[in-house]
Amino acid sequence: MSFLKNREAVRTCILSKRWRHLWRSMPCLDIDYEELISTKEAAAAAAGAASGDNSNPAGSDSDDDDNSSDFDDSSSDDDSDDDGSDDSRKRWERFEDFTVNLMLRCDMALLESFRLNIGKGRAALRQGQAWGWLRRAIKLSAPAPDPSSSKRSFSSWNLKRLHLCNVFLDNLFAEHVGSVCRSLQELELDGCRCKIQAITSHSLKRLVLKNCRWRELAEITSPTLKTLDIDGGSNTRTCLLVIWAPAVAYLHLDVKAADFGGSISIHEMPSLDKASIHIESHYRYGLYESKFDVNQLNLIRSLSNVTSLELSGLGTKVFGKKPALQEFNYLRSLLLGNCNIGDHKLGFFLNSSPNLENLTLRHCKDA
Repeated sequence: MSFLKNREAVRTCILSKRWRHLWRSMPCLDIDYEELISTKEAAAAAAGAASGDNSNPAGSDSDDDDNSSDFDDSSSDDDSDDDGSDDSRKRWERFEDFTVNLMLRCDMALLESFRLNIGKGRAALRQGQAWGWLRRAIKLSAPAPDPSSSKRSFSSWNLKRLHLCNVFLDNLFAEHVGSVCRSLQELELDGCRCKIQAITSHSLKRLVLKNCRWRELAEITSPTLKTLDIDGGSNTRTCLLVIWAPAVAYLHLDVKAADFGGSISIHEMPSLDKASIHIESHYRYGLYESKFDVNQLNLIRSLSNVTSLELSGLGTKVFGKKPALQEFNYLRSLLLGNCNIGDHKLGFFLNSSPNLENLTLRHCKDA
C-alpha cells in the first residue's frame, strides 16, 4: 500500500473488513491535486473541446478534468486556474476537503514520507493553505515523548522523506529543515517558488532541486549529504550560490548560466565519485555574459576528486587559451558532450588526468 497514492489507498477500505482501516496506518502520505482529477472527465473535456462543445462535463461522480493550461510552468505567477471559472474553484474545494479529511484520519505519528503537489498556478491564498497542511504534518508527525525519558524532544520530526511540488516556501520552512527535521534524509523540491537564503541540514542524504525559482539562495550546507541534484530553475541574478557538502558522492548540475547569473561555487568534495555537469552558456547565442559563464573553470577545478565525470555544454571561453587545471588524480572516466575542444584544450585536460582510462567525445567541436 505504501506505493499507492492516497486516493487509491483510501479506496482499499472497501475490499474487506480487515482492510477497512488499514490505510490510516500507512507510513506514506501522498497528496496530489493532479491525481485527483478524473481521467473520465478529462476525456470528456477533450472530446468536447474537439467538437467545439463548451458544455460542462462535471456530471459524473468523479473529480474534474485535467486542463493542462492550468499547470503551465511559466516564469510569471499565472493564477488563471484559481479565478477562471466555478469549475476550477470546485475542483480545489474537493481537493481541500479530501486533504483535510485525510490528515484528520491518518495516524500522523507514524508518518515517514510526505509528498504534496498542489498543482501549478495556485493563488497566494491556496499557497497559504498548502503551507498549513505542511505545518500540520510537521507538528503531528512528532510523537509524544517517552515519559521515562527526559531526552526525547517534542519537536523532532519522524519524517525521513519530504517531496513538495509547486509549493511556495520561505525561510520558516528552511529553519524547520535545519533545526526540527532531525530525521529527514531525503528532500525533493519540484517547481517550487522559494524565498530562501540558505538550506542547512545535519541529517540530509539526498537533496533534489528541480525547476525551482529561488530568491537570493546563497548557501547549501550539509555535512551528511550524499547526493545533490540541481536540475533547472533560477536564482537571483546577482546572488552567488555556495555549496558546502564534503560527503557528496554523486553530483548532478544541469542549469543555464543566465539563470544563475551570480554563479555557483562548490567547496571541495573529497568523497565525490560521479559528477554530471551541464551548463548552457550564452556565448553560443551571443547574449550577455553572466558570472557563471566565466567561472565555470573554477567549478570544474572543485571536482578534482571525482572518478567519473561528464561535462557538456562548455564554451570556448571556459578554459581560456592555456587553462591551469587542477590535477584529477582519481579520474578514470571522462565524457565530453557538446563541448568546444579546440586550441589544444582537450590536451590540457588530459594532461591533468594521469590515471584516465576511458574517454568519450560526443558531438564536440574542434574550433
